[in-house]
Amino acid sequence: MFGFSLSKLLFTILVIAGVWRLFKFLQAREQKQPVAAAARRRHRWPSRPAEQAVDLVPCPKCGAYVPPGTNCPSREQCRLDPPQPPAAT
Repeated sequence: MFGFSLSKLLFTILVIAGVWRLFKFLQAREQKQPVAAAARRRHRWPSRPAEQAVDLVPCPKCGAYVPPGTNCPSREQCRLDPPQPPAAT
C-alpha cells in the first residue's frame, strides 16, 4: 500500500512539474503587466489619509481634557467662571 511504484513516482513528478510550470506562467504574466499588477495591489486595500494627533489640555475648572482653543463640554460649570491663567512663581 505504501510501497513505491513506478506509477506513483511518475504521478508525483508530473504533479510537481505542473505546479512549477503554473507558478512560472503566473510570474511571467505578472512581469508583462507590472502597471496593472501594481494597480490591482493598490486598489485592494483603500488607503486613508493619516490623521494628525492633537494634544489635549485639561480644563482648569472641571478637569475635562479638550483640544486647545475649544470650549469645555461642561459649559454650565466652566462658562460662568472663565479659567484664570496659572500664577507665575
